[in-house]
Order: sequence, then structure tokens, then C-alpha cells
Amino acid sequence: MRNHILTSAAIGAFTLASLGAAPAMAGSGVTYVSGKGADAGSCATPATACRNFAYALSQTDSHGEIKTLDPADYGVVAIAKSVTITGVPGASIEMFSAGSAISIDNGAVTVSLRGIEINGRNVGTSGITVANAKSVSIVDCIVRRVGADGISISPAAGAVTATISNTISSNNGNFGIQFVPGAGAKVTASVDHVTTNNNGFSGILVAPKAAVMISDSIASNNANSGYRASGDATSKMYLSRNVVSGNPTGIHNVTAATVKSFGDNKVYGNTTDVDGAVGSVASK
Repeated sequence: MRNHILTSAAIGAFTLASLGAAPAMAGSGVTYVSGKGADAGSCATPATACRNFAYALSQTDSHGEIKTLDPADYGVVAIAKSVTITGVPGASIEMFSAGSAISIDNGAVTVSLRGIEINGRNVGTSGITVANAKSVSIVDCIVRRVGADGISISPAAGAVTATISNTISSNNGNFGIQFVPGAGAKVTASVDHVTTNNNGFSGILVAPKAAVMISDSIASNNANSGYRASGDATSKMYLSRNVVSGNPTGIHNVTAATVKSFGDNKVYGNTTDVDGAVGSVASK
């Protein structure tokens, strides 16, 4: 009997050792946030919704989704995993200190942002900042009243694909949107149905090693220019069906950038409508 007990104990000890400590609980594929939620638990159901994006992100699996349930301020968030954040009307980030409302910094991630309003309150530095990513999609968002750039796609390295659609970036201190890759990076972007008005410098900036197609968009009443490309021929800006009005310069090719129009843009009412070389692209 004693030997049997010892044998059973040994087997139990072996089993516990082989299993190790209990594994950490996995996150959820979908998490929820609510203005009535609390930053505790898994956020895995509407009934257990969390309060802020940052906490919900910590409970969300890579390639998962954070869903907002109601209008509220959901706080700033730093993203380093693939995730989708989906807002409802009134889902916002209100800024009360310097920094970025949403920052993305991981060259391997795919991030989708939809239906989020960012209010810098003339205190926040930037709205959405992409320091590194594989791809980023920004749809149905509003960025306003930040001190610097509303949206900055400025990877330090790697190749980033960006889509910005049905979005407003206005009343910001510098650029509404800027595409400025670092020395070891490049950006390919599509911008459509985007409004960049009343920004402190330009509506959209395209810098070297960024290729950006801008279509069906509006740039007006910016302090310097509507659409600006600078640097060298690797700054590529293509324009179709846009309205550019009320700026000191409408379309500005600052140096030797590649700027081309499909011939269907409405560029008028600027102090100077076009400054620098703008080539033509035939529609096919």
C-alpha cells in the first residue's frame, strides 16, 4: 500500500512538473469598450466592456478587434500589434497633454482605424502617428486641433502601405496629413474623399520615397499650400478629381518632385494655383 501511495505521488509530481504552471489566459478575438465600462477583466462581451482603448488592447488578441459601444472619450493608445479599432458616432479621443492620440510602432503590424474622432484641444501634439507598420487603414475618422500634424505616416524603416478614406484632418498646427518616410523606408498610399482644411502649413505633404494617389478630395484655406510635394523625383504625388481652393499656393512642387495630374482637378481661387512642374497623366 505504501509503495502504491509513493508511486501515485510520484506520478502526480511528474504530471505537475510536465504541465508546469497554469498558462496565462489568452486574450479575446473581439473586445468591447463603453463609456460605462471599467478597465478590468477580459472586455470580451458587451456586458463586461472596458473603459479605455489602451486597456482593451492589452486584452485583445493579435489581429483582433476592439469595438466601441457608445459615444465616449476612450483615451490615447499606443499600438504595437495588429488590430482593428471600430468606433461608433461620437467615439473619440480627447487630448489633455502633449503626445499622439494614436501611435503605431511595429513594422510587422496591420492596423485598421474606423470611425474615431480625435480632438487635440490645442494641447495634443499629433493625431495619428505611424512610426513603423506594415499597413495602415484610416477610414471615417476626424482629426482636429492638434499642435503639429493631424496624421503622420513617417516610418523609420521598411515599406508601409497606407489607405486614408472618408476622413477629415483640419485645424491642425502643421500638416493635415504628411507622408515622410525615414532614410530606410518607403510609403505607398491611397487618399480618397479626404478633407484637409485650415491647417497651419499644408493640407497634404509628400516627401521623398513616398508615392501617394490623391483623389476626390478637398484642400482649402491652409496657411501655405493645399497639396505639397518636395525633395526629389521619388516624391510622387498623383492627383485626380480634387478641389484645391483658398490656399496661398494650390499645388506646390517645391523642388524636383514628381507631381502629375489626370487633368480633372478643380484648382482655383488660390493666390497661386500651381507652383512648379505638374505633368499630365492621360486617362485610360
